[in-house]
Amino acid sequence: MKRHARLKARRGRKRRVDPSRVRSEEHKAAVRRLKCVSRNMPGSRCKGVIEASHNDYDGTKGAGLKTSDLTCVPQCSQCHRDVARLEGPWKGWTGELRAEWFAAATALTLHMLTGPRPPAEVAF
Repeated sequence: MKRHARLKARRGRKRRVDPSRVRSEEHKAAVRRLKCVSRNMPGSRCKGVIEASHNDYDGTKGAGLKTSDLTCVPQCSQCHRDVARLEGPWKGWTGELRAEWFAAATALTLHMLTGPRPPAEVAF
């Protein structure tokens, strides 16, 4: 007969919440209504439903931590997989290059949600 240690419930300990990690289902739903930001990239294999892809390459994500929902960009399911696996247009990209691309894509996404036109300096 094997003995299993009993796990004690943690009582009275609240999880620390980082205020910079915003959770917003409304924002993610609005992002999913936009077009894929990767669709015009050379070699893009755009297909599938639009997903809210989070920026995991900016250095704010750690073990057990999620990035803010405000950093998500609209990507189709194929492009979302490709950027995570470094396939398609992202083949050979470094983490720094992906971080730069996500920063520009995040700025473009926020402008698409809040303003009539994206800024001229954000180009894909």
